[in-house]
Amino acid sequence: MNGVIFNEYLTNHPQYEAFVGYVPLLYWQFNSAASTVERIDGYLKPAIAGYFPDVVDHLYEGSFYLNSNMRRYEFYDELIARGVTSENIRIRQSVDKWNPEDDGETEEYLGRINHKIGSAEEFAYDIIERIGVQKYRNTVKSMEYLTLEELRTICAQVGNMRLVEH
Repeated sequence: MNGVIFNEYLTNHPQYEAFVGYVPLLYWQFNSAASTVERIDGYLKPAIAGYFPDVVDHLYEGSFYLNSNMRRYEFYDELIARGVTSENIRIRQSVDKWNPEDDGETEEYLGRINHKIGSAEEFAYDIIERIGVQKYRNTVKSMEYLTLEELRTICAQVGNMRLVEH
């Protein structure tokens, strides 16, 4: 487990996130940044504790990737207030779609220069340039879905969550 990635509603990349070790924190963009960050303690920590007990007490020392348009700087401020260092926070810029024409554009925030590329574009570059396409493909093919029993266990560990089965 290498960090937490904040994803607006269903904007996520589960295979890539699992590969690099990010636990997704899905959120509704109109909730306050404080209540969303509080979900780390209320939902994520209890779920993570059952699988990575040595990580849970040091979660705020890990990496945070803000894959969000709305409230990204508010999340940044909330995480800083909880003791996360700025070096451990990666902010995706305000780009939702892959646009080859904007590769050179940058945006500065808190003295850091960030490239304005979409998350899918950034993750594709990471797979191609750092990870390797074949290694990524082989790992993804070997991944297994969570079973219903594993989902029930996670819900029980969190305590304030339930699995609705039809």
